[in-house]
Amino acid sequence: MSQQLIIQLSDDAFAQLQLQAASQSMSPAEIATADMERLYSRSQHGDGNAPLRTTKQPARGLLRKHFGTFDLGCPVGTDNEQIDADLAREYGSTHEE
Repeated sequence: MSQQLIIQLSDDAFAQLQLQAASQSMSPAEIATADMERLYSRSQHGDGNAPLRTTKQPARGLLRKHFGTFDLGCPVGTDNEQIDADLAREYGSTHEE
């Protein structure tokens, strides 16, 4: 059985929820549902009385802050003409040097 719960969030909290959802290609509702299930699921911590404290969440947060920050100094994979030229060169090469 499942239940529907309507909650009201501050604009700041909802903005953070939207950012997290976008970074995971999910909707805010899906993120909120997954977080609530993780916190209050009986199967996770036996008695269902105390919220689950996971040790993975802080580590994931530390890892996520680095997403998208790698810079090679030039665009990679965005110039289709250059990609086609690179592929044609490689396909045409005998690789005998």
